[in-house]
Amino acid sequence: MKSIFARFLLVAFFGFFSLTQFVNAHDELPDTVEHIRSFSSNITLHKDDSLTVEETIVYTTGGTQHHGIYRDIPLSTVESPVSKNQSVTVLSVSDEKGNLVQHTTSRLSSNGQKIFRIKIGDPDVTFAGDKTYVI
Repeated sequence: MKSIFARFLLVAFFGFFSLTQFVNAHDELPDTVEHIRSFSSNITLHKDDSLTVEETIVYTTGGTQHHGIYRDIPLSTVESPVSKNQSVTVLSVSDEKGNLVQHTTSRLSSNGQKIFRIKIGDPDVTFAGDKTYVI
């Protein structure tokens, strides 16, 4: 029973976070402002309590040059600072056509939170306009 409850909490957390991001992404912003145009998440819960999450993020630079984005995944919060041994693995990052996109991962602490960070984009290449990332 504890396992089912834990899985429910994980799905609820990711679902709420994804919904929050989706709602924020659809506020009407002009193309001259850097923002996430759209965010969608497909979450699969496995019998072993693991999750597979596929996110599609459409990002616009607002007309300025950028290398890419950071995708931060909270592993703990200030209210709940205990971080169980969550294992996060990025299987791939690609564009909308399936072309692989350069990325690195790290774990860090910020304002009392433990965070898993995915740094997406080529540090030697900048772009302006829209990019789609599938994580």
